[in-house]
Amino acid sequence: FAVLAVFDLLGALVIWTVLQNKPAIEVAQETHNDPAPQH
Repeated sequence: FAVLAVFDLLGALVIWTVLQNKPAIEVAQETHNDPAPQH
C-alpha cells in the first residue's frame, strides 16, 4: 500500500506541475506553430 501511496503522491505532483506549466507550454506551442497534438 505504501508504494501505491507514493505513486499517488507522484501522480498528483506531476499533474500539479503540468497544470502550473500548461500556460507556458501553450504559449511555446503557439509560437512554435506546431499542429501536432500532445495528447
